[in-house]
Amino acid sequence: MAIANWIGDDKVLFAELMDLFLNSEYRLTQRAAYVMLFVSDKHIELFKPYVGVLLNNLENKKVHIAVKRNTIRLFQNLHIPEKFQGQAAAICFKYLETATEAIAVKCFAMKVIANICENEPDLIQELQILVENQYPYGSAGFKARSKHIFKQLKIKSDII
Repeated sequence: MAIANWIGDDKVLFAELMDLFLNSEYRLTQRAAYVMLFVSDKHIELFKPYVGVLLNNLENKKVHIAVKRNTIRLFQNLHIPEKFQGQAAAICFKYLETATEAIAVKCFAMKVIANICENEPDLIQELQILVENQYPYGSAGFKARSKHIFKQLKIKSDII
């Protein structure tokens, strides 16, 4: 928290944090991810220039789970510009449909997709099918997030 407060809304210091997050060995990346979340709580606007870079980083198959989890967590609270929404949706759908993906990543991905669905309602049915198929076997967190998402998108379901 001290580092996040020190960075504040300083774009130069924030750029250094993003460099650590995107280009360091995994221990530094994990630590930078944690600081990044605290910065995002107060200064989400600092992330807007990095949306494309963060999405491209998620395309890397060797990306550490901490990077994946914290980037998707960030995207659920960040307005993703329209030009990046297709890429973001594709990444999040991939996470949601992967059986071995971490529950937290799936839950954050669900929220990102739901936010994109507000601009792209054609994606709602695909999201509904994926969630309903996993719901009976999902964790308590997955089920709770599913209910929240269905309520947000006004989806009626017999399963949820």
